[in-house]
Amino acid sequence: ALVTENPYIDFDEILVVLSNKIAKKNNWLGTHVIKGKGYNNKIARLNLKTGKITDVYKPEDGSLVCELDLHYDAGKLIFSQPDKNNRYQVMEVGIDGSNRRQVSTIECEHVHNYGGIYLPSEKIVFSSTAPLIGVPCIGGGKSVPNLYLMDPDGQNTRQLTFEQDADWYPTVTADGKIMYLRWEYTDIMHYYSRIMMTMNPDGTNQ
Repeated sequence: ALVTENPYIDFDEILVVLSNKIAKKNNWLGTHVIKGKGYNNKIARLNLKTGKITDVYKPEDGSLVCELDLHYDAGKLIFSQPDKNNRYQVMEVGIDGSNRRQVSTIECEHVHNYGGIYLPSEKIVFSSTAPLIGVPCIGGGKSVPNLYLMDPDGQNTRQLTFEQDADWYPTVTADGKIMYLRWEYTDIMHYYSRIMMTMNPDGTNQ
């Protein structure tokens, strides 16, 4: 049903991914374990009042698009997508489908970069498997991401968190801090539990 009378909806459009199938993974693994090809999907704008769908970007090679984050001025967005080597990268595209580009610059075998979010400073926080750390409880068979920071053009990339386990799904809180999920082994049933963490945008005060 179209949203027409909800008083909290004071905007017309939302971003959606329309796909022929759902991309799934175990909750203790990162996006990089999802097979990145074989999708008929696209990023689109959905008008909540009229139902009109406006295409933003559709991959020609059947690669997955996911983890959208809209810029504060609503003129562009970043998302995750496998590159030609089937390694996930943080990508950016205009809200009108123009100027698609790869933002993340860590290029190395086994390294995936994904789940980026814009900061008010224009910098981008994202998850990366660049530490090349394997999950301890499965003998290191799968890698985990930590959080990184980069400039809008992908330069000056540096690591923010230093865990043996995963840091995922960053988001900006109302006071400008970064909230994220951390996989922690200490004092919990580690397989199913996650800890909600916060830090400053520069990685301090975790």
